[in-house]
Amino acid sequence: MAAGPGPGVHRPRISLVNADLTGLPPTSVDYGERELLVGDGAEFGRRLADFKVTSEVDPTPEGQHSFVVGAGRVPEMGQAIEQIGQWLRRHLGLSRRTAPRRSSPAARLLQRETGERTHV
Repeated sequence: MAAGPGPGVHRPRISLVNADLTGLPPTSVDYGERELLVGDGAEFGRRLADFKVTSEVDPTPEGQHSFVVGAGRVPEMGQAIEQIGQWLRRHLGLSRRTAPRRSSPAARLLQRETGERTHV
């Protein structure tokens, strides 16, 4: 979320950590505990709570930047993606067995992970 050192990193349009979060829809914050920007993920979660945004903050132990690319190879990453899928289904009002309307990359990934066709 931060753009590195420099004059613009505190500008809300560059870093959501500094933005007005009023009116955001339910938000899931998933980051790895070994993530370079781990502090921003945690701070964003706190700010969502401050703004009373329905949110779930889920740091993944041993997760690094873009840890989700380990899905299918690293069990913990597959579990993290499954949790993200559960969160999406819960907040979109979808059941696990709902067929996809279109084949999105996320739907294909969930299908590969679970062996089931799921709408994301």
